Amino acid sequence: HRGRHSLQDGQSWLSGFVTGLVACMVFVPLLSWTEDDMGSLGELSRIGVDGYDQVDNVLLELIIALALRQEPGAAIQAVLPVMIGHAAEGGGFNTFPFFKLARLSEEPSKATNALAGHILRQLGLREDKVEAVLARSVKHVVEEVIRNQGVQASESQDVVSECGTRVLTTVLEEIRRVWSDSGYFEQGKPCGSEVLAWLKEANLRSYVPIFIHHELDSLEYVA
Repeated sequence: HRGRHSLQDGQSWLSGFVTGLVACMVFVPLLSWTEDDMGSLGELSRIGVDGYDQVDNVLLELIIALALRQEPGAAIQAVLPVMIGHAAEGGGFNTFPFFKLARLSEEPSKATNALAGHILRQLGLREDKVEAVLARSVKHVVEEVIRNQGVQASESQDVVSECGTRVLTTVLEEIRRVWSDSGYFEQGKPCGSEVLAWLKEANLRSYVPIFIHHELDSLEYVA
């Protein structure tokens, strides 16, 4: 995910990634599944087999990101999964094996969901929302993530550049969308509410989009 905070060496991974999720605008999970069932989702497919269960860090991130995105005023505005198949011989990656998703468990990972619930309670989510998280199966969580329009890693040798361009484009689109929202302009800008109030009092409501677009968020600056 792209956020204002990066994980730092020597710091708690759990604390670092939760802080990053809370602050990020676009969540970009890398979802991989190789021919030998390795990769982030390949390994996740082991949960539920013969009763096997453990805290899976990838699943934990997906659960928390989805829950936070549904909260009013959440920083996360978009989910952009990057789908990665087995490494191709000539460079890049083969098509992601979507058919393998049927092998994911239709039962919850109790260990992962319990930790996710604990974290979400600490972040202030209502208990009914936490309970809904605890009931989600592994398969349900992954399917909810990939419902979002994502990026398919290709066989191109410039695959990293291609994926990076798509991610950056999405981030910029979300930034423009948020900045164009009058609610963000009023609440997220120090003097934005004063400017909006002045425009309304002066019967200049039609100029609101122009002021937002050009970030004219101070009466002193406008003067």
